[in-house]
Amino acid sequence: MPDKTTARAASRPAIPPDSIVLKRPKVTAALAAQRAQFATERLLQAQVGLPLLGAGDGNTTWEELTCVGLDPYANMLEAVVVIKQESGYGGTLCKGGSREYVRFFIDWHDGLGFQDVGVTGFKVADISEAPPGPQHPWHELVRLPLPDAKHRRCCSTEVLPVVRAVLSWSTLPSTNPNDTPVFGNRVEATVQVEPDPRKCRVHPGYGHHDLPDVDVPIEVNPPVIDPGDPAPFIGLPVEAPPVAWHALLEEYREAKVPDLRLVYPALLPALTGEPMRRRAAFQPDLWAPGQDLGLELPALSKELAALLAKLKEQGDKASDTGFEEITCVGLDTDADTVGAVIHLKRRSGYGGPLCSSGSVEYVAFWADWDNDGHFDEYLGTAAIRVHDLHHLPAHGADYAVSLPVNLKDRLKGCDAPNMVRIRAVLSWAVPPSTTDPDALNVWGNRRTVVVRVRERAGHHGPYVLLYAVGGVAPADIDPATHLAFPSAVPPVAGTELSNNRPFGLGVSVQGRIYDAGPVGTIRYQVQVSPLGANAWTPAFTSTTAVLAHPDPSDPLFPEIAVPSSSADGWLPYREDLNSFPAILEKNAYLGTWNTFPLNGDWELRLAFTSDPMSPPAPGNIDYSATVALTLDNDDFTVNPMPAAVINPSFDLDLVIDGGDCHQYLGSHSGGEIIHGHLRAVDLHFGVATLTLQPTTHTHGVTAVPDRRSSLSLADTGPGAETWEIDTSLLDKCGYTLMLEAWDRTILNSNTGSTHYGQKAVGFSVI
Repeated sequence: MPDKTTARAASRPAIPPDSIVLKRPKVTAALAAQRAQFATERLLQAQVGLPLLGAGDGNTTWEELTCVGLDPYANMLEAVVVIKQESGYGGTLCKGGSREYVRFFIDWHDGLGFQDVGVTGFKVADISEAPPGPQHPWHELVRLPLPDAKHRRCCSTEVLPVVRAVLSWSTLPSTNPNDTPVFGNRVEATVQVEPDPRKCRVHPGYGHHDLPDVDVPIEVNPPVIDPGDPAPFIGLPVEAPPVAWHALLEEYREAKVPDLRLVYPALLPALTGEPMRRRAAFQPDLWAPGQDLGLELPALSKELAALLAKLKEQGDKASDTGFEEITCVGLDTDADTVGAVIHLKRRSGYGGPLCSSGSVEYVAFWADWDNDGHFDEYLGTAAIRVHDLHHLPAHGADYAVSLPVNLKDRLKGCDAPNMVRIRAVLSWAVPPSTTDPDALNVWGNRRTVVVRVRERAGHHGPYVLLYAVGGVAPADIDPATHLAFPSAVPPVAGTELSNNRPFGLGVSVQGRIYDAGPVGTIRYQVQVSPLGANAWTPAFTSTTAVLAHPDPSDPLFPEIAVPSSSADGWLPYREDLNSFPAILEKNAYLGTWNTFPLNGDWELRLAFTSDPMSPPAPGNIDYSATVALTLDNDDFTVNPMPAAVINPSFDLDLVIDGGDCHQYLGSHSGGEIIHGHLRAVDLHFGVATLTLQPTTHTHGVTAVPDRRSSLSLADTGPGAETWEIDTSLLDKCGYTLMLEAWDRTILNSNTGSTHYGQKAVGFSVI
């Protein structure tokens, strides 16, 4: 840790010049009244009638989503929300408050448009501006895993989907990606998905090519390394060979990429006296005469030296953001994780395509704990590997990085909101300084924001914070109904799958044990029981922790996957918050409970002990608060046979009363009314839809009704409801009527996934 008295200059201003300062919108009496009405009644947009501000956005007076990106290595979507006002959030941190929610959608360019991939949220509260300080705006980082395995391709194919994030205060964003929140907004970004080497066929002399789609495991597990290995820590994924300068030179010059950027990773260590990194040392053209490539290395060295001198004199005014720039910085308050979004602006200039080693964007994080504008603690460096992307849209791509940090000694009570400044420093190709928070390299920038550090839990000795169960924060699980995202408001189209949700299949558990001491001091067991039965059993007996720990010789935060198993479910707690730097599980992951085929109400808690006995003595076991949740592992059963009447022994069925695959009169014959019945029942029914295809011949005709939504918690769906189709506008053609149904179950801790069933019937029009 640098010495604060020597690391700062006395003339430095109290407010850093690179701070993101947003003008706070004025809260009028009319806006305040509308906000209060919305908070009290939790009405939907159509009921509130609030006028929209700006194209496609709601009211951003109080909160605003500013950016979204993807960490392709961690499969993690990240976004930053800015909280702007000191009131209007439903109470203080100690009493009341409310929730902000962000739902993520992704368009894979497969013709299906934006698909819901889940929702996450965080607590927000009224925080006074008195006494004046760095309270507002403050920046919250939200994160959500992205299941992308089936969309990965060989490195010869760039996968560049578009992500849309939608922010909504107090109520969940609609599952319709085009709906507009009342309070909140939406942002989009192009992101890059990590290639899958298992989908490559490598031909000598011909490079990498995509294999035909084949079944592959859903997720790629991180490397598992024996903790006893003398050098167990790994950094970014194993590097492919670097691209020789001569292979990039012509392309880069056509794209107006400066020659200096091509050779910069090799020249900078030579000028600064730093050890030459392995990638630069093995650059094939490094030792070739510069004249052979038209690269005047002595002249480029002088140019770089001049730029370094200018940086030293002018700081951020001399740094280059023409290729990459940090646009957002925030803190995931619940999980003690800082993060940033990096916007890449060019298609080339990053060291080669996806099948090469490319280059690295580094982000160093700093904290100003006493808010005097002097950053007194280096928190660590995160990194992401980037490449030339020849199919990148003109607006560029957004990458995310995050870093778990140890904040346990910085916590305060809820009556003293803990608002601090965090700085992120970006450096391309070479690591940023770990001793000077002001230092910049040639390419990169820095951003300073205010964040909120979570409040102290009030415990003495080791204690537990459960961040998420089944991908949902415990604060978003109703203690009465045991369902996620509770709401008494009947849903409307686009929101049926948002609220009152049970859990199914794999229920992940995320949390931390604070003040646990060195690794091995504490063991833990995630326990489950039928609600009220007090019959606790271990939820799982094995898990794998992915630990982030900095190797002192490398400023990256490498990862190591450490498996643990025990017949009785008591597993060693692998984090060590007291080491420097701290050893942390990168997602605070404790394990996953496979709930299939269980149903009904259950409760979950985390037990922990320092007792070395197995099992430990009951008096030596401490427990977290319990979380009650409802399980639903019953998928839809579908009648596979055609019939003239509904079969009640199946959950899902569809019939045409006049007979499946029959002919009916159409527009050329005056038309008629086709009648039918449908069944789509589930204990946690969400929505059922009827879709008539092909729409090119329907002229807007649909089944009536074409949608059936859940009406209440007691609504189990249509048992044998009628539908009809007027054929008088239908062309002569064959038609398919598809019944699709979804329940509200959160499957495998993915809030974008539910049970689903479908059945189709056919008819023709003459």
